[in-house]
Amino acid sequence: MLINLLEVFRQKMNSRELSEDNNSATFQINELSKALEASGKKVYRFGFGQSPFPVPAHAVEALKQNATRKDYTDPQGLLELRQLISKHHRSILENTVQPENIVVSCGSKPLLFFTQFVLKDYELVLPKGSWVSYQPQAEAIGKTVYWANTEASSDWKLLPEELDKTISSFNEKALLILNYPGNPIGKTYSKEELEGIAKVLKKHKALVIADEIYSELTFSGKHSSLLDIYPEGTILTSGISKWAGAGGWRLGYCLVHKELGWFSKKLTAVQSECLSTTSTPVQVAAISLFEEPDKNQKYLEMARSILAPLAKRVQADLVEAGIECAPADGGFYLFLNFENFREQLASKEINTSPELCDYLLKAHGIALLPGTVFGCCPEELLVRLSYVNFDGAEALAALEGHLNSLNSLVDAVSDQFLSKYCPDTLEGIDRLCAVMRSI
Repeated sequence: MLINLLEVFRQKMNSRELSEDNNSATFQINELSKALEASGKKVYRFGFGQSPFPVPAHAVEALKQNATRKDYTDPQGLLELRQLISKHHRSILENTVQPENIVVSCGSKPLLFFTQFVLKDYELVLPKGSWVSYQPQAEAIGKTVYWANTEASSDWKLLPEELDKTISSFNEKALLILNYPGNPIGKTYSKEELEGIAKVLKKHKALVIADEIYSELTFSGKHSSLLDIYPEGTILTSGISKWAGAGGWRLGYCLVHKELGWFSKKLTAVQSECLSTTSTPVQVAAISLFEEPDKNQKYLEMARSILAPLAKRVQADLVEAGIECAPADGGFYLFLNFENFREQLASKEINTSPELCDYLLKAHGIALLPGTVFGCCPEELLVRLSYVNFDGAEALAALEGHLNSLNSLVDAVSDQFLSKYCPDTLEGIDRLCAVMRSI
C-alpha cells in the first residue's frame, strides 16, 4: 500500500497538470508522511508548511463563546471585522484602505481563485519559484500561465527586467502574483525592489496580486507593500493562517485601494454565489484577534524570535554541508539547490528534483517538496524545505518563562533553546546533511 502511495506521489510531482485526483502537493506530502509514520517509519516532515504556533488564547475563547452564532452574514464579511482589518493595516501601510474595499473569505486560497476568475481576461505571470496553487487555479479557469525566469544569483527573486521580458512576450492583459516573504524561496522584497517591479507593471498597465500572507512573520518586523507603491493596480491578500496559527479556521481577506473599488464589488458578487458567507463564529473570533494589537505584537515578536534563529541555524548547517541555500527573510521556508551534488546523484540515477525527493523520502525518511511543483524545471535540483516541524506551543511557553530572567528575546533563543524545543527539525537537518556528505 505504501509503495503504491509513493509511486502515485512521484508521478504527481513530475506533472504540473491539474486533474480530478491531483490534490495540492503540500497536502499530498502531508498525507503521505502520515501514512509512512503509521507504518512505523520515522519521517522528518519538511514538506508541509503549517504554522507550529497555537492560535492566541483570547481568540480561541471567543470562538467557543460564539459557536452558536449560526446566521448568515454579509457576503463581504462582518463590517466590524472589516473595520478592524482596516485599522490594523493602517499601522502597516502608508495608504488607508476603507472597509468597503475589504473582502473577507474562507481563507486566502478561495480569494486568490475568485480574484483570478474576476480577472479572467488577464493572463497570469508567475516568477519561477511560486506557490503550488497559483498555476492550477489559473489553468482551472482557462488562463495561460507565463513563467518569468529567476536565478540563484538573485536569490530566486523576480527582477524587473525579467518581468518586462515576460509580459512583453504576449499581447494580452497581464496579472502578476507576487508572494513575499515567499513560499517557497523564503525571501522578501525591499521597497526599492518593489518600486522597480511596480514601474514595469505601470508600463504594461498590468495588475498584481500581492500575496502578503507571511508579511507579519518578516524576521526584521519591517515590511514594504506593493499596495503603497502601486495602489491603482494592486490587490493585497492576507489572512490569519500564518501569523495567528489559524490555518484550519479558514479566514482570509483582501484589500484594494479606492482606485480598484469596482473589483471588491465584483469579488463580493462572485463570492456570494460560491460561498454565501464566511463562517460567522470564525469571523467573530477574528474580531477578537484584531481588537488586541498589544497581545498580537507580543505573540508575533515571540514567534519571530524563534523562527529567525532557527532559520539561520538550519541554513548555516545546510550550506556547511555543501547545499546551496539563501538565508530566509521570513516565513517558514528555505529553497535548497543541490547542484553541487549533481554528479554524485547522477551515479545513483537521480537527475531531477522529483527523483531526489523520492530518494530522500524512501531511503532516509526526509520529506521535501521538489521544485517542479513551484514552476521549476525537473532537471533543476531545487527543493523546498519547511523548517517548522516543532511544538510551537511548548516553545512559546518556554520562551515566555525565560523572559522573566533575561533582558531580551534575542538572549532567550540560544542554540541550546533550539536544540531543546526544535529537536526534530535539527535532527532531520543533521540527517539530510549526513546523507549528502556521504553520497
